[in-house]
Amino acid sequence: MRFDEIARTSPPIPRELTSFPMSVSLVDRAAPGHVFNDYLAMRTTRAGTISPDDRKVHVTQSVSTISQFRAIDWGMESCELHVVILPMDRPTTLALYPLNATVPVDISTLSFNVRPPWVVKLDNIVLRQLGLAQKTFLCDGRRSCFRFRMHGG
Repeated sequence: MRFDEIARTSPPIPRELTSFPMSVSLVDRAAPGHVFNDYLAMRTTRAGTISPDDRKVHVTQSVSTISQFRAIDWGMESCELHVVILPMDRPTTLALYPLNATVPVDISTLSFNVRPPWVVKLDNIVLRQLGLAQKTFLCDGRRSCFRFRMHGG
């Protein structure tokens, strides 16, 4: 993407870069060997079969969503994870865990039994109403992989 060729000003000018997840998949603690397929969200175009950019986070007491982003550090000090909130019956709290994944997660084999290990919980994201929830964290200059699960689940 040639970010290394961008002229750097001094002092730096704050810039934003939006990145959608490379992969989003589910794991189920109650069915630890089950692999969820990605085919339900795909659609066919003249160019081929593609997955939508706006991937859904689905959580229950046993199901977690795993989402992986490519976050190569081009001088960015902080990253923000944004979750768009759809209408809900009641407020919900998601627990956000970074995962120890230094290589791309293979969603064709991903299950609760075959998953990157969880790291210490980053934070809770409280979903109260329609809108946007976000969490700011330090960029680590590599892939960022997260697990969303029900708080206390």
